[in-house]
Amino acid sequence: MDFNDPMLALSSWIGQIGDFGLGLLWRFIHIVVTLCHIVSGIFEAVESYAISLGLIQKYSSIDIEKLKCLAVVVDIEAARDVSKVVELLEWLTTIGVKQVGLFDSQGLLKKSKDMILEMVPRSVLLQETGEKDTSGIALEFISSSDNKEAVVKAANILFQKYLKSRHPGKDEGENVFTETHLNEALRVVGESVHVPDLLLVYGPVRSHLGFPAWRLRYTEIVHMGSLKYMRYGSLLKAIHKFTGVRQNYGKLFFKNVAKTNIKTSSPVKIPATSLEDYAHSPFHYAVVLGDHVGLTRLVSSLPKLTEPEQIHTESDSASQEHLAEQISASIDRRDVPLRETPLHLAVRIGDVFAAETISSAGADITLQNAAGWSPLHEAVCRRNAEITETVLRHQRRSAWCKWRRRLPHLIAVLRRMRDFYMEISFHFESSVIPFVGKIAPSDTYRIWKRGGDLRADTSLAGFDRFKIRRASQSFLFLGDGDEFLDVAPGTLLVLNRDDKTISNAFENANDPISDGEIAGFCSRTSLYRPGMDVTKAELVEMMNWRRQVKTETVGEWRAKGYEVANVSFSFKSRKVVAVGETEQNSALDCKNNRSFSEPQRRPHGCSNAEEKEFQPSSSSRRSRKSVSLPAEGVSVAGSVPRIKEKEYVKSLSPSVWLTEDFPLKTEELLPLLDILANHVKAVRRMRELLTAKFPPGTFPVKLSIPVIPTVKVVVTFSKFVPLRPIDQFYTPLSSPRHLSAAVEDQCDVESEETSDIGTSTSSRSSFSTSSWRRLSITGTGKSAQRRLEEEQAQMVDPFSIATGYKWTSNSDKSGNESNHLLHVDSFFVTF
Repeated sequence: MDFNDPMLALSSWIGQIGDFGLGLLWRFIHIVVTLCHIVSGIFEAVESYAISLGLIQKYSSIDIEKLKCLAVVVDIEAARDVSKVVELLEWLTTIGVKQVGLFDSQGLLKKSKDMILEMVPRSVLLQETGEKDTSGIALEFISSSDNKEAVVKAANILFQKYLKSRHPGKDEGENVFTETHLNEALRVVGESVHVPDLLLVYGPVRSHLGFPAWRLRYTEIVHMGSLKYMRYGSLLKAIHKFTGVRQNYGKLFFKNVAKTNIKTSSPVKIPATSLEDYAHSPFHYAVVLGDHVGLTRLVSSLPKLTEPEQIHTESDSASQEHLAEQISASIDRRDVPLRETPLHLAVRIGDVFAAETISSAGADITLQNAAGWSPLHEAVCRRNAEITETVLRHQRRSAWCKWRRRLPHLIAVLRRMRDFYMEISFHFESSVIPFVGKIAPSDTYRIWKRGGDLRADTSLAGFDRFKIRRASQSFLFLGDGDEFLDVAPGTLLVLNRDDKTISNAFENANDPISDGEIAGFCSRTSLYRPGMDVTKAELVEMMNWRRQVKTETVGEWRAKGYEVANVSFSFKSRKVVAVGETEQNSALDCKNNRSFSEPQRRPHGCSNAEEKEFQPSSSSRRSRKSVSLPAEGVSVAGSVPRIKEKEYVKSLSPSVWLTEDFPLKTEELLPLLDILANHVKAVRRMRELLTAKFPPGTFPVKLSIPVIPTVKVVVTFSKFVPLRPIDQFYTPLSSPRHLSAAVEDQCDVESEETSDIGTSTSSRSSFSTSSWRRLSITGTGKSAQRRLEEEQAQMVDPFSIATGYKWTSNSDKSGNESNHLLHVDSFFVTF
């Protein structure tokens, strides 16, 4: 007994220590796992938020065509919250998913399908559309009891087929039935079953929650967590991961697919052309044959345009435009293979004489071929310094002549329009990211139009995602000129209200291009071409929950809401890499060449884009009589560059609100927006969208344009006030709320503005910002009305310039000269 008691105590003590140690180890492991789970959850939340903001570039491009059918499974509790399901479907519509199946084990979503169809814009039942493509989203409501009878009947058909195919003594080890047999049997019984490619499960457990297993064949299942805490970024990540994975469906099936669908990385071959392809176009024919004498004779037979300085009236402008169209009909033809102009063809062949002759004859250098590139782009990519210099020198002169030729007509159009004051507001909004409208930049552009003059005040120069570029500027287009300031009609002045400076945007527009500007263009190894395609745009009415057209009051006008379908944004890029060299040392070799010095940095790239590599013919010499044109032109130096091309295409879903009561027409507004389109990205996209065909007599008073998938910029025409033809010009009130400011603030504002501005020496009335602000800080009631009338009598002309401003020259500004050339020339082209 004495011996056993210590042993039992020791054993008990060891057991207690072991239990304590195991418990401590268990708690430690539990803490570590919990911390890992918390850190993982935080990381996923931050990553999802970053994806929603568009900060992670690889998720900005999704090949949604790979996702034919998507199924969403929710648990019973989530199925009762229809609003969360509708929000999820709206996200899927934004991403571009065309076919979605909804499932819950008790069929609650199927019972609520009418409500869901009403709340989700552009949604239809999949059974009603069949296999037809729709502009919206097709929904299928699935329950656990669906298609059970059809599956039993199909199984009986397959069993009968199996019995008929049995033969005594034959080896039955081979599998007789495949997926094709099952689908055929279902079609025989009158059922068309859509098998999902991707199954998203929103629930507390990692399972398919009762989704019919016989519909899960090659389906990828992803657990998304609770529907209550769903995130847009997680949804986008799951779909992107599915579309980015290469899927193999067996050996035989893969062989068939590989022959038709899988793209290889082999070089893109441009089809060879024959002489007959160019026989109908004299200029193309002469370029292909290298007939310089014939080309010179053709150019000399073209009508001659008058010098732009001699065009002063609208009739002169119209007649010269008619002559320019006649010249363009001959020298800018594109009814040939690859839609190339004669200048494109001369650049591709490398014929310097032909490029010089055609450019000097007035060829339009901005026209694009079938690939979307201009002759200047092609010359830069081929590293042909002589042709690039030739095209650049004629582009500057051609753009200036075109602008001066159209100027009298533009001024006449402005004079025929009514005088007005207009406000255009810009702000951001998002249904996914909260407080975007408070954080993101916003601005209101104020536009005055009187006679042939136009003024636009801005403070937001542009934005790149959430990078704000502010600049308090005023653009004064003086169609009537100013004798006192020695400003000619049609001058565009840029006023920097912060620095109190004035510059003439067209100061050096007619000067010959400098060697530095030419070197800046020739040094480029990368070219970019963004654009918005609205050629196939269609308006789809926005419906409310009662299936009625959604209407909204925008400013003073009642407007109907529409979604613009089939709009795409494309971004093409080209990078030049010399044959036998890497991309790194190709730029270094350019430093040894006078024309290819100072290589330009790539401003930004595009991810997940389709990459094409253009490789030239192996022959470096080609006879002028040859009719089989090279895929890539041969440069003068004999080196043949290799060009890598990438294209990023994103489908957009802009929204517009149209009204029939707006005083202006769309075609009247476009010339006014051209002055801002080259400075602000939102205005540029808005102008591109306005080129779409709207119903006659309607005007888009509000536009919602996607910037990134989850954020849109909203452009609103918030105010339009017709102005009477009076000598004193005034600024209407921006908002009635401005009438509630205190009188003490008025004194402060007046004293501050008076010290900055001073008295005008212009022949016009003085430019006084304080006079404008006094309208917005007056009192209320009858005294405010009387004060308003007094201020209107004292209003001054916003087209005049104050004495506090000083003139600056464009040549004094620092920066890249080639960028300034692009800025001015692009302004001419838009007009």
